[in-house]
Amino acid sequence: MHDSKTVAFDIYLGKKQQLNSMIASTRTTEVEVKKGPKKHEVKILPQFIKPLVSGKKPFEIRYNDRNYQVGDKLILNGWNKETGEYTGEIIDCVITYVLWGGQHGIEPRYVGLGLKVLGANF
Repeated sequence: MHDSKTVAFDIYLGKKQQLNSMIASTRTTEVEVKKGPKKHEVKILPQFIKPLVSGKKPFEIRYNDRNYQVGDKLILNGWNKETGEYTGEIIDCVITYVLWGGQHGIEPRYVGLGLKVLGANF
């Protein structure tokens, strides 16, 4: 005959084994992560909007805090620094080239992004 402490301990061990089994199964489960182009929404100062849209300035120099990659979409939103407000101007681009910093005069944590303008809303 089992006393109540022994029964309680057996239940505890059974629950612990179930829990350990569940934890082990989650560790071995593979999760498929779909990788693809990202969408980055960033600010752009007004003086750079027209040169970018016209093709005179087909690039942006950016701090690389977003891990920019070729094929990513870049949404540039006009930003007025003085008022701290968006201007309403929006440029849709795709990144065609990434020049990593630390070379050709670009600071190490920055990138030069080659851009193709897909559309603009003024």
